Amino acid sequence: MDKALYFEKVYRIMNKYNVKSKKPRQYGIGKIILYGAEIHMVEIIGAASGITTTQIAEEMAITKGAVSQTTIKLLEKGLIRKQLIADTANISLIYLTELGQEVFEEHRTLHREMILEIEAVLGKTSQETQKSLNEILTVIDRALDQY
Repeated sequence: MDKALYFEKVYRIMNKYNVKSKKPRQYGIGKIILYGAEIHMVEIIGAASGITTTQIAEEMAITKGAVSQTTIKLLEKGLIRKQLIADTANISLIYLTELGQEVFEEHRTLHREMILEIEAVLGKTSQETQKSLNEILTVIDRALDQY
């Protein structure tokens, strides 16, 4: 395969992701409507219960202001709750509510299916190929930091 086609394929995937993340999706029994940024923040909070705004920003590679805006929406939708850390003026720990946990589990199921497919493909490749793929993804990640 032409090496330039790898870049084009990654670019195509990024474009698809950008389009998909702007379209809302329904989650949970109550069919809560969430955008990509919201559901991925739910995923981060669900995986690290009691996380701070700063930690979410670092994990998602977004600003603390963007985290604040999204957490306000998640609070309004009843998916998260905040708890001030004792003896601090403005640091809160963020947790999922029961409804948030339900949405988190539903989204995790979707991810598990994709991860199983990826693992099946990777299982057929050598450690060397897996290492090369990881290096390629690292280069793409670094390049996007500079873009």
